[in-house]
Amino acid sequence: MATILVTGASGMLGQHLVPMLKNKGYSVLTPSRDELDLSDAYATSEYIKSNLPNFVVHCAAFVAGIASSKTIKHHSLDANISMGLNLIRACVKHGVANMINVGSATVYPNEAPQPLSESSIGDGPLEGPIEGYALSKYVVYRACEMANEQHNM
Repeated sequence: MATILVTGASGMLGQHLVPMLKNKGYSVLTPSRDELDLSDAYATSEYIKSNLPNFVVHCAAFVAGIASSKTIKHHSLDANISMGLNLIRACVKHGVANMINVGSATVYPNEAPQPLSESSIGDGPLEGPIEGYALSKYVVYRACEMANEQHNM
C-alpha cells in the first residue's frame, strides 16, 4: 500500500484526514513540527529523501486569526510561502510526483460568482483582514500549478 505524508496532521483538516487514510490501509507519515520543519529547506528535502512518500498532502499552514492578521500580515505570508515552496522543491528534487496542496476559500475574491470555480481564483481583491494569509495561499496554489506544468506533478 502507498505511503502518504500529511503535513499539518494535527491541524483542523489533518486530524480528520489521517484516520480516514489509515482506515483505507495507507501507511501515513504524520511528522510533528519538531520532526519536520517545513520552513527549513534542507530539513524538508532530507525528510522527503529519507521517507520517499508516494503522495504528499500539504495541510500545514500558519493561521494567525483575524486580529493577528491585521497587525502581522507578513508573518502568514512568509511562513506559508516558504513552507509550500520548500515542500514543492523537495518533492521535485526527490521524484515525489503526487502532491495535494490544501487551499483556502480566502483565495477567492469577496464577490466571486457562486458556485465557486477555480477560474475565479485571484480574480479580484482578497479578503482584507486576512490578506497576508490569503495571498500566501494564492502564491502556493500558483506555485503548485507551475510545478505541475513543469514537472507533471
